Amino acid sequence: MGGVDFNEPRMRRVIEVLPTLAASPSDFTDSGLAAKIRSPSGSEGFLYGPRRAACGLKKLRAQKLVHKVKGTHGHEAVK
Repeated sequence: MGGVDFNEPRMRRVIEVLPTLAASPSDFTDSGLAAKIRSPSGSEGFLYGPRRAACGLKKLRAQKLVHKVKGTHGHEAVK
């Protein structure tokens, strides 16, 4: 698993959306992250599904920016 590359458009979008998800009162899932990333673009050309979101979250977990919530499928941003 490679590191977080800020020059890659997908990871840049994940990092841009992360503060809004961190401010939410509950944890977020792969599908929730994918939906949040797709919504601002408004274009069908940018395909970002739960599988790509899982890969992005795995990279962010390795960098200690997010962590899994025990007993759920959700993630939280590290505060």
